[in-house]
Amino acid sequence: CDVKYIGETGRALKTRQKEHMASVRLGKTKTSALAEYAHLNNHNIHWNDSRILATQDCWSKRKWTEALIIANRQDQCPF
Repeated sequence: CDVKYIGETGRALKTRQKEHMASVRLGKTKTSALAEYAHLNNHNIHWNDSRILATQDCWSKRKWTEALIIANRQDQCPF
């Protein structure tokens, strides 16, 4: 699958990635959109391809940055 997941966090990338990995492994589809997508589509996540697209310390600016990046991409996870 060539779909990309875009999300924001104030924590370190590896910390958030470990949380997502646990959600996928444990099937926590109610609390993780990424886990839900992987489960529904029987997809394996390419964890090593994760990268930071932008940085922003302020929560509200980070949310706006996330929304703008998502709006300008065609290959992201649909939820």
